[in-house]
Amino acid sequence: MRNSDQKKYIEGDMVYSSFDLKNYAFKIKNNELPEIELYTSVNQKNAMTITKKTAYFVPDFVPLPAFDNQDTIRNFPVDFSFGRTEIDSLTFLLPKTLVLDEKPDDVSIDNEFGSYLRKTVAEGNQILVIRKLAIKKNTYSPSKYREIQNFFNQINDYDQQGFIFSRN
Repeated sequence: MRNSDQKKYIEGDMVYSSFDLKNYAFKIKNNELPEIELYTSVNQKNAMTITKKTAYFVPDFVPLPAFDNQDTIRNFPVDFSFGRTEIDSLTFLLPKTLVLDEKPDDVSIDNEFGSYLRKTVAEGNQILVIRKLAIKKNTYSPSKYREIQNFFNQINDYDQQGFIFSRN
């Protein structure tokens, strides 16, 4: 996919309107099967909800498919034909008027379906959020469906945890 086509695709898939795609960069580092490394850089602006005393920010990770918790019966196996690993890193600089009050706890999950890691490093006015998700290649029996639902829903819940800042 060409750079301009990828940019249009991302613009059409944005959840928030706070991205500035003028500084969009896209690079495929390795395009040999079975691994493709894709690097995308997007600047985000006006992404915080700000009141007179506080600010709140939730990183915009690519959401996983949501599982309907009412759907607990499955007749067919769950097939992850291809394993995959996604690593997202988000770096943001705080303006001098904000101080980090609360950040999500670091989390690490490792089970038979895959693994998930989310870590936050705050130094001075810079915050780095690292998210790594690995899905194992496998076919699971229908009886495992509820556990798979719980795994992905738990990750989506962690991805929605945000940061709270106060004004200086």
